[in-house]
Amino acid sequence: MKDEPPKSKPHAQWMKWAIIFLCWTALGLIFTGQNYVNQAWWTNTINWKEPLVRELAWVYSWNIVTPPILRLLNRFPLQRGKLLRSVGIHVFAAPFFFIASSALSVIAYRLTLGPYPG
Repeated sequence: MKDEPPKSKPHAQWMKWAIIFLCWTALGLIFTGQNYVNQAWWTNTINWKEPLVRELAWVYSWNIVTPPILRLLNRFPLQRGKLLRSVGIHVFAAPFFFIASSALSVIAYRLTLGPYPG
C-alpha cells in the first residue's frame, strides 16, 4: 500500500487562501501608510484615495497571480536532482508573472482612478 499524503479538507484550503489574501492586504496597507507619512512630511497634505488604490491594486494583482506561482513551485520544486530544470523554468516564468501582475495593477488603477497623473 502506498503512503499517500493526506488530502486537505475544504475548509483548510479556504483558510489558506484567506490568510494569503489577508497578508497581501496587510502589505498593501503598510505601503499605503508609508505613502501617507511621506506625503505629510514633504507636502504637509495627504491625498487619501490615490495611494490606497495604487497600493491595493498592486498587492491584489500579486494576490491574483499567487495561485499559479504556487502551482508552478509545486510542479517544478527547487530541490536537489531537479534544480537545474526547475531554475530554468522559474527564470522564464518570473518575468511572465511580473508582467501579468503589472498589467493587472495598471488596469485596476485606471478603472478606479482614471489615467495616471501627468
